[in-house]
Amino acid sequence: MTGPRIPDLAETQVTTPCGLGRPLRAVARVRYGPVPLDFEWLAERIPAVESGLALAGDADLELHLACVDQRELRTVVNELRRSGAARVQVELVLRRLIPRRRPETPAPALARTPAQADRSPVRTEPAALHGHPYERS
Repeated sequence: MTGPRIPDLAETQVTTPCGLGRPLRAVARVRYGPVPLDFEWLAERIPAVESGLALAGDADLELHLACVDQRELRTVVNELRRSGAARVQVELVLRRLIPRRRPETPAPALARTPAQADRSPVRTEPAALHGHPYERS
């Protein structure tokens, strides 16, 4: 007697590109094995991959996943391991945090002393009138 059949990733159906119908959100941090994993190949092969980040640190790759259910999440983790990942750490996303946007305010002007105001770092005369651009006139 065998347990329930876990669908192959090729059989997994994507409802929409934005993840609608994929309520289980997760972040998978992946450490490469002997060979780096190709993100584009993973994103094509695993429909749950929405986006990713290449990292420097404990993990080499962070994948943002949108799964239909826990079974698909387990299937994704197994596929990452079969693809050559040395370590896969998965964390479930409880909610997405988006900062409130404040109205745009102009940056404060930098205070300049009168001596600084007199010195302009940009040369305003055309260099052709003064000979070579590096010569003093």
